[in-house]
Amino acid sequence: MPKLRPFLVYSAVLTFFGCSSKQPLRVPDAAAQQHIREVISSLDPHSSIRRTLEGDQYASGVHETWMDDMRAVGLREVVFEVYGVWRTGSGFRPKRVERVIYRTKYDSPKSQLIDTDRIAKVRTSGLEAKLQDVAWKRATSSRWPFEPRFSLLGDNCFVDVYLFDDEWIGDRWRFTNTPIITPGDPVEVPLYSVAHVGDLHGLSQLLNTRTFDRKDLDNALIGAIDLPSDNTDVIRLLLSAGADVNTSLDDGTTILMESVSSLNIVNIELLVSSRADRSRKNRAGDTAISILNKQITRAEKSGGALPDFVDEIVKLLNSDPL
Repeated sequence: MPKLRPFLVYSAVLTFFGCSSKQPLRVPDAAAQQHIREVISSLDPHSSIRRTLEGDQYASGVHETWMDDMRAVGLREVVFEVYGVWRTGSGFRPKRVERVIYRTKYDSPKSQLIDTDRIAKVRTSGLEAKLQDVAWKRATSSRWPFEPRFSLLGDNCFVDVYLFDDEWIGDRWRFTNTPIITPGDPVEVPLYSVAHVGDLHGLSQLLNTRTFDRKDLDNALIGAIDLPSDNTDVIRLLLSAGADVNTSLDDGTTILMESVSSLNIVNIELLVSSRADRSRKNRAGDTAISILNKQITRAEKSGGALPDFVDEIVKLLNSDPL
């Protein structure tokens, strides 16, 4: 089974695709700017949402009533994984919702709502159905990350739709406003499917009820690493289940190198503490530290800014083995 990895490859090419929007973008006024600053200060420095907002990239700025409904029940983020078929000429057509993830915090571990009574209330109140309608509509506007495929018979695929309780919040690394299409059916890769969206509860259930081989665990670990937000709880669980901390892609690029490429410091901290091999090379001859050094050099030449925590990543990669 091929290793699916939608996030890092796509984000490297489509830097601004994730926060684009078909709705007219409302420019934040003074009150909105103050609100955005407060949201930024409430998030960890490594948060992908924070980095998006700090780059002056926002969602549509259009307030919807369902956002108030989310706040009323303590929800900050809801993820719908929508399975469907893509055809040339008609685009993506949803068929079913494969999973729903409720979160009580933005971009944070231990944020998934698993209280069955609270989830039941969300469903019986009609809020889940209302949010699903929104997700369904957004899914129909999803796109392939590169060139559109040509298919008259239809390609099975799925879309992850992220809904927030705030009209300004977006995450360019998770393509939250214009979702991207991932080929395949989540049912065919269940472990990967739960890992790549940070479904810790779903992952725990699968590991407790089914047996997976090392290849499945490693593939799921790649999916977990690809999620730009803090997914360390899922990564830690996969490692404890037997996934290889030095899992690599076909070109020899390890998950540590991938985490360095995306400057995901929480992944790097976890992998280094789990004894990931920092000296490994991929086919291009790069190590984790050489990949980071190239990013630093490019930023210096272009005048671009890197996050303040890059120095911490350098120390992690150069520190003595534990």
